[in-house]
Amino acid sequence: MIPLFKYKYTCIVDTVYALSIYLLYTDDETCDKTMFIVGPGIPRSVVDRLPHKIYLQGKNLSSDEECLKFRRRSIITWPFRRFTKLFAQDHVWLFNAIIGTMPYTYIEDCPEVYSKCHNLIMQEPLKVSGFRWYFWAFRKHGTTYRQPLGHNRQCINRIITSERDVNSPYLKGRKYTLLDYKKTWLDSSETKKKIIKDIYSISDKQIEQLKLAQTIVFTQPLTTDCGLTEQEQVEIYKPYIEKYIHQGIIIKPHPRDNVDYCKYYPEISMIDSKAPMQLLEAFDLNVKYAITVCSTAVSCLEGKADIIWIGSDIDNRLVEKFGHQTNPFSK
Repeated sequence: MIPLFKYKYTCIVDTVYALSIYLLYTDDETCDKTMFIVGPGIPRSVVDRLPHKIYLQGKNLSSDEECLKFRRRSIITWPFRRFTKLFAQDHVWLFNAIIGTMPYTYIEDCPEVYSKCHNLIMQEPLKVSGFRWYFWAFRKHGTTYRQPLGHNRQCINRIITSERDVNSPYLKGRKYTLLDYKKTWLDSSETKKKIIKDIYSISDKQIEQLKLAQTIVFTQPLTTDCGLTEQEQVEIYKPYIEKYIHQGIIIKPHPRDNVDYCKYYPEISMIDSKAPMQLLEAFDLNVKYAITVCSTAVSCLEGKADIIWIGSDIDNRLVEKFGHQTNPFSK
């Protein structure tokens, strides 16, 4: 049992990007006073470098009984969270159960989340009431179920990074904090920078590699998320890699993408760090071209590089997962 008053903060995250926002948003000492409850979306190599953590790797709640057991476990096993300030992503069912009825600060899942992911907010509400509502929303999932992205009364603040989201109708009348990602990194103390670089295993060699790159390919875990084979995923990027191979190209795999691109392109370097691109871009890169299927990671290079947007329409399985994602950066 974790002591009730050992930690002052609880951070519940499922992406390396959201984790980086929490680390930037808080002060130098906060990391060591935080219990990190981490979903399977964050690689083990990153989780292992967090000072205090609960790793929910492999959790898959496939039945009502499993959901109820996990809900009870979160209440009984981790009561400490009720005595901490809570920061969380809230679109994951596992996290709904852990948040429970507590007030929390929402951490955005991706840049421009309110502009690009409004379909999550507009989910069909659960049309039940009385005891059935108590069972489904409170006992089984937690009260933030189907009310993600801070779109509920429990959320007391929302951390966002894009000015485009400021005018979103979903933020009207709601409290939010606009975090300038790059400026916050540059203004951070050397102590905080070292903590963050250590967590993401960012080496000076990797930074030098990135600074020499003129073209970056941003991959996505299409085999996992969309059911493509490894060969099919590699084939999507192939014509673009071959076109820009003489333009100082480098591959930045998504943190959940496990394809070994060096096996297919031994002459091309890969960035091993699981750090989000928004953090790596803060090291003042000189990228001319950014290639992606439909990753929001390229948004940090908008206005600084040509965005080559492949688009989800290249495969129907991508459309089923992401919808028709056209280039939001086209002029």
